[in-house]
Amino acid sequence: MTTLTAYYSDILGGEVATTWGFDINQIYDGREHVDQGPLLAPFTEVEARCAVRAMCAYSAPGPNGVGPGLYATAWTAVKPAIMRFINAFHNEEVYLQRINRALIVLIPKSQTVVTPSTFRLVSLQN
Repeated sequence: MTTLTAYYSDILGGEVATTWGFDINQIYDGREHVDQGPLLAPFTEVEARCAVRAMCAYSAPGPNGVGPGLYATAWTAVKPAIMRFINAFHNEEVYLQRINRALIVLIPKSQTVVTPSTFRLVSLQN
């Protein structure tokens, strides 16, 4: 297991810190400022419901086995949980690393698996 982890960690790399080679404030220097209120306001139930209804109802289900169609169909029941989540997101209380996580599964390419390169990587994401 250690060999496989080391092999694929080397190929896939790790987390990389992003840095910008420019000053964002200089880009907008001298431009008219707009009212940021609507952009910074908490999400409304109407916005959340519109987003849920805009999802493809027949997309693949998530890890819990539930597809997007359920959220639109059962909006009244799931609305409190969705609103708690998006409000926590707005308040920067959500750990986004967990949301964007993918599981990697190794599928043998042949009957004889001898080295790590004889596996095919499959990424499972929701």
